[in-house]
Amino acid sequence: MEFSARVISEALASEVVIHPLSARSALMARRDSDEARLEESRLPAFEQVLGDFLLRDKGTTLLASIHRKLHALTLETLNTIDLELSATRMPANMLAERIEAFHQHASAILQEQRDTEYLLRGETSALLSRVEADLRRFVDDHVEALTQRMSEVFECHQDLSTGKLIEAMHTETAHTVQEMFIPWRAGEESYVRETFERITWRFVERANRIIDDIRRLSADLFEVQITPIIEVEPFKTESSHYYYIEDLFMLQLSRLPLLLPKALRQWYIRRQFLGSCREQLDLNAGRLRADFQERLQKSAAAFSHSFNDKVKATFTGLEDALRRAADAKQRSDTALEAVQMRLSADRAAAGEILALIEESSMQSWAIAPPQS
Repeated sequence: MEFSARVISEALASEVVIHPLSARSALMARRDSDEARLEESRLPAFEQVLGDFLLRDKGTTLLASIHRKLHALTLETLNTIDLELSATRMPANMLAERIEAFHQHASAILQEQRDTEYLLRGETSALLSRVEADLRRFVDDHVEALTQRMSEVFECHQDLSTGKLIEAMHTETAHTVQEMFIPWRAGEESYVRETFERITWRFVERANRIIDDIRRLSADLFEVQITPIIEVEPFKTESSHYYYIEDLFMLQLSRLPLLLPKALRQWYIRRQFLGSCREQLDLNAGRLRADFQERLQKSAAAFSHSFNDKVKATFTGLEDALRRAADAKQRSDTALEAVQMRLSADRAAAGEILALIEESSMQSWAIAPPQS
């Protein structure tokens, strides 16, 4: 529990409370109407905490999240309306020239966006190479300790029957390997998470420069400010990794020496376990490397996807607004005026929604200040 609380707290950068409980004890206690045992299972205490969260805290958390997203969407809607309205008020020849200029600049900006994706892959690969190097050092540093530990275990259990001796050695190998890796893994998790966050923040800054280019382009050509938002995707903490120890006597051929006299049989068992220490460490190091690789690739892909979608959606929204404006310019003056009136009405409505959102946000902060 202490280890889990520490790892989770580091991942969230916040203190956490862990609620241990026994669902089996709670079930049996309820079946037998045993109130004392039910309390000992700690399920009622957890139900109380969970109920409080669902009734109060979850609502606040959910509303805050919706608030931010709604504010961003409304602001983007206003930007798009402003762009289309500005474009419809331009002379047709000026609008055509600026749309052409927009497309020329847009291709250069989109190329920079594609370059960003390649650079992010390179940074992620470099981080994974660092994990690989750390794992190699870890294995080199712990082979001797694991070998010494397995020698001690053999000395303690050598009087057991063959089956029980092998089982004890296998169990202790699994336990010791996991015990060795757990603190290293916690430290490496922290390093990878912090490094990945630094990498993504660098690319967020790069992304924001691209967004600034789009913003300046729209401001220079159409006198409209746009405010697309790029979010950081954190390093994924969900892991499917589990430790695994190879069965040294799984193959029939490896079991044949177990038919030898006791002294030779024990010598063979000891040699197999002590000789496999590096292999067992290498095996689990490889599994950890694969786990880090999978999560890094997923995290980088999620960040790239979010970034690319935002840039493409921004350009698509701008192009659609300009196309509608260009189409409107081809209509009669009456039809064009009707389009402008509709856009003005839409803008006023979006402005009212934005004002309500910002007002409610100020009221909620006044009632419930943000928690540190």
